[in-house]
Amino acid sequence: MRGWGGIRPCPGWALLGFVTLVLFSSLCCALGPDFGFPTVETRRSLGSINENNNAFGMRLLFVGSSVTVPVEWRRVFSRSVKRLKAVIPRGYGENHERELCLRKGDVFCGHRFTKRTCIKDVLVLVSIKKRIDGIGGVLARAAPCGNDVKGRVRLGYVEVDGADFAGLVRMGKAFDVVTHELIHALGFGARWEELGLISRPSEADPVLMYVGPKGKEALEALGGQGNVFIANGESEIAADRGHFSESTYGTELMTGHLDLTRRGSAPLSKLTLGALRDLGYSTVDLFIGGEPYTLPEQPFNETVAFRLFRLATKSKPVEYKDDIARLSVETIPYDVEK
Repeated sequence: MRGWGGIRPCPGWALLGFVTLVLFSSLCCALGPDFGFPTVETRRSLGSINENNNAFGMRLLFVGSSVTVPVEWRRVFSRSVKRLKAVIPRGYGENHERELCLRKGDVFCGHRFTKRTCIKDVLVLVSIKKRIDGIGGVLARAAPCGNDVKGRVRLGYVEVDGADFAGLVRMGKAFDVVTHELIHALGFGARWEELGLISRPSEADPVLMYVGPKGKEALEALGGQGNVFIANGESEIAADRGHFSESTYGTELMTGHLDLTRRGSAPLSKLTLGALRDLGYSTVDLFIGGEPYTLPEQPFNETVAFRLFRLATKSKPVEYKDDIARLSVETIPYDVEK
């Protein structure tokens, strides 16, 4: 009998080759996945382990009655943390020498810690209230509330109005709201004045601008130029001075309105990443990071857009009203017992 191509098969050599293959496979299994030629799945798992070791150490701690919130709500928060970790690779970077640990009995952000709690980069306390002011009004509010001795945010606080949150989950908008508030907890908007990141172009100009160098660099990367406009006189959010201008940047995640007319998530763009760089999150990459976003070709007419939406849905426009919490920020010393 002749084999393929007219070549007579040799049973002896075939058997030897089979035995060799079995022995080699057994050796690879015995030595583990680092030996031989790892599969695609093995390489992915090894890569994910390395990424997790170096990843931004942002962790949530549900406090008060929030410990009993529905699993679906917790998943929204988990997705939002993953979203931020995708754009903040390694927190405060290579100069982050050690964890900061809170001791049992310490009180920060109005919460008493019942056990020793260590923070790799940032710990955010999450409180879901039965109601803050009922449906409408304040959806949520957040701010940093604890810095390390170098002035870096290590502890943040997010408070959510449970009366609003159920509806936001049903509408598919809770993901944007939670991400927006977590970014405030990292210092966005809340620390701008403290760090000199907003100012007026001249004494005669009443309009405040965002003047952080990385924010301006991000604007240029998006095709814009000059200073970054923040919310000034746009409805009731003007007093916050902690959002990008809706009339200039339209659907960007960190403007002062929740865009209910948009399908999918509002983009976490390079503009927000630049502001995070200015806050000290030095590993954010402005060139490869950020979700797809294009600057509006002309000023975004929020009045018309929201009026049309209100007529279509018989509802009012949704503002991030009073969503930057007014919290005292305390310095957390490193735990010398660690």
